[in-house]
Amino acid sequence: MSHLFQRRQLASLLIFSLLMSSIPLPLKAEEPSLVIGEIHWAGSSLSSADEWLEVWNLTHEPIILNGYQLTGASGNRNMIFGISDVIPAWSTFLISNYDAGDTKSILNITPDMVTSSVSLPNDKLKIQLLDPQGSIIDQAGNGLTPFAGSNDENKASMTRMSPLLSGDQPGAWFTATSSQNFDIGIFTYGTPGWCDGCQDKTTQNLVTSTSPTASAATTTQFEPTMTQSSPTSTATSISVIEAQESSTTMPIVIDYGPQHPVASFSVAGEFQ
Repeated sequence: MSHLFQRRQLASLLIFSLLMSSIPLPLKAEEPSLVIGEIHWAGSSLSSADEWLEVWNLTHEPIILNGYQLTGASGNRNMIFGISDVIPAWSTFLISNYDAGDTKSILNITPDMVTSSVSLPNDKLKIQLLDPQGSIIDQAGNGLTPFAGSNDENKASMTRMSPLLSGDQPGAWFTATSSQNFDIGIFTYGTPGWCDGCQDKTTQNLVTSTSPTASAATTTQFEPTMTQSSPTSTATSISVIEAQESSTTMPIVIDYGPQHPVASFSVAGEFQ
């Protein structure tokens, strides 16, 4: 009887193991090309509507966003990108409610798109990135309270930690602890205009494109002080957003812990 009981136990464990192994983990089969990278849903000390978000390009080629859409980031309307909307390789596309020159904005960098339709929920956050065929290629949040970010006195962004982990999982996000590209005197955590998830890719790019005699890239340790950067391009109008051509330059690798800069480009978008 004891042997029969042990055999039944082993059989049950084997069946359980097979069932567990068949349950898919919320991981993507391969590293995605485009992801929603950073969401500043809490507003700023200047305005609760001072919100912005980013889409990251994690490939070695520019991506034209024509036909792509964002849902859940502008109320009941979808945010539709046009043919002039391009994300350079290993870079980010910054979408903001206010231009950097607006008195209600804390940004010290020119957004790639400025539109007053940006409206990011403080609860029930669920933003989806759709390809031109309407298929969901990435998602941020699950329709409930944001997984990360802070609405405290020192507001903070919700930043992507792992593009491989599905964005509807809490473990894919963290609350920003570094600050860059904000006006002087602003105590807010986030890195608008910088692709936090591009560090390994930009490093590999520099290694393959640098001559053998070139010196190693300088590494700087980030301190959690309000370091300022100059805007990368001239300001664009909020009412009329015009496409601007920019030449792609190799980003400088600076070690800011999980934060690091990339180039910023000005392009235009459409909405419906």
